[in-house]
Formats: sequence, structure tokens, C-alpha cells
Amino acid sequence: MHLFCELVSQHHSDTKEVVLCAGALKTPRLLQISGIGDPDQITPLGVEIKKTLSGVGQYLRDHFTPRYVIRVKGADSLNDYARGFKAVQQVVAWLMNRPSVISTGPVLAHAFSKSNENLTNPDLLVTFTPGSFKEIFLGVLDDIPGMTLGSWQLRPESSGCVRARSKDIFIKPEIQPNYLADKEDQRCLVEGHKLIRKILGQPVLAKHIDTEALPGANVRPEDEMLDYAKTQGLAGYHYCGRCKMGPASDTIAVVDDELRLQGVAGLRVSDASIMPTITSGNTNAPTIMIADKGNRYDQGRLCVQ
Repeated sequence: MHLFCELVSQHHSDTKEVVLCAGALKTPRLLQISGIGDPDQITPLGVEIKKTLSGVGQYLRDHFTPRYVIRVKGADSLNDYARGFKAVQQVVAWLMNRPSVISTGPVLAHAFSKSNENLTNPDLLVTFTPGSFKEIFLGVLDDIPGMTLGSWQLRPESSGCVRARSKDIFIKPEIQPNYLADKEDQRCLVEGHKLIRKILGQPVLAKHIDTEALPGANVRPEDEMLDYAKTQGLAGYHYCGRCKMGPASDTIAVVDDELRLQGVAGLRVSDASIMPTITSGNTNAPTIMIADKGNRYDQGRLCVQ
């Protein structure tokens, strides 16, 4: 096993194979500075081309999430339990292996929905947390009690890229996700905004609303909703797709159906970068499955029929 920086590669003396699993953003960058990728992008870095694969670093996708922050009244929120004596109680509960806000994730409820009632399948996910977070920061609770709702498109069409800026492995790559570049993504996001306000208007929640902190009750027109999303939206951290899987006939495919790099012997990629398109939900479980399959391919325990 060789460990360098944050790259994890497994080198097996029996198969002479390397399994590259540096992560969805760093795997394509590492391939590029190793001479594998689009010549127009990596030749200017002073890197010798070893294998032309134009899809390396392309078609980056992620779930983009604008959020609503509501100040609450007449109810406790996670914010109330994160300070003072209540915070001490939560620490004690956690130490005693009891339910505690310390072990709570940033999103506690999800609802799949449709931006258009004529759709066959949901294309939106609405999230809910009985707490509010500081502006721009996800997971850092605000000083004022609140609740947070967000929405993101399940299968965004907008795609971006990851490009090495230097052949020095310690220099971070350029990451351009191109959020909301596609008109359909914009439409879907605006419909998600409308759905959230519809949910907030239900009596069970409406009675606990003090004020709408973000984006603000005065943000109503669709163009203003879109502007708010562009300036305040957050990455979903579901990056995938820079080394997509596909057949040899696909000119932008980087790996085959056994995770082997196209035209490069002894090298496999086993992380979220191989996904041909983004999954509708979180990418954690699919990435674990990819790693498991990759491990079994590498050990010769799995054959494709």
C-alpha cells in the first residue's frame, strides 16, 4: 500500500494493478497530471501525454441546495439545545449513550416531490431541519432559534469540470460546477421554492413562524428567487461524474464496466467519479457499493457475465 498526500492507491504484487480512489474531485486531477486526459488541458501544464481520454475531469455534477431559514416562536428548536444548561444536558445524554443533538445530522427529514404534476417520477427533494444555521454555513447552528428547509433537483442537467492547474500535486485543481447553467434546472429550483412556501403555509407550521429570515418574505418574483438561489445556494457535496463509466464506443467514457481505465493496463478507478450520471439521492451508499465492487474485481472474486 502506498500513501501519498490524500491519494490512496492499492498496488498488488500479484496482479500489478493500481486502484485509484482519491475521491471524486482529486482522481481526475491526479490522472491529468499523470498524462491521462484531454491534451488541450494538460499539455499547457508541461505534462507529457500518456493517454488521450477527453472525458477526464468533464461532466462534473452535484446537487445544488438553496435554503429557507425561518425564525420560530412557540416551540423549541435545535438552537435552544445547543447553548446554556440545555447544552450541558445534551452532552451528558450523549456521554450516557442516550439521544442527543450532538449526534444529530444537519438534515432530519426528506420528502420527494414533483415540480410538475404531470411527471411520472419525483424530480425534487425537500429537506427539513428543526434548527437554523448561520448564513453560508451548513451545520453551524445560529444564535437565534429557527427551522431550515431546502430543496434540490434530483437529476440536474447542468455539468461542470475539474481541471488541474499545475503538475504539482499540492496545488488544488480548478473546480467549476456550473450550477444552474441549464434552464430546466432553474425552472425546477424555482418550483422547489414555491413548494417550500406552500409547506410553510400549512397551519401546523404556520403558527410557529415568526419571520422568514432567508430569503425574506419580500422575495416573491421568480427572477428574485433565482437570484437568491445563485448567491446563497450551497453545494450538496455529492460530486460525481469526472471519470464516467461507459463502453469503448463512448468517446467521453473513462472506465469500462469493470472500472478499468480505457486503454490503460493495470489501472482501475473506484470512487464516485466513475458514475455516468448523478444518483437521485445521496451518493454515499452508491460510492460504498462502487468501492466494494472494485475491491472484488481487483481480488478476482467477481466476474461480469
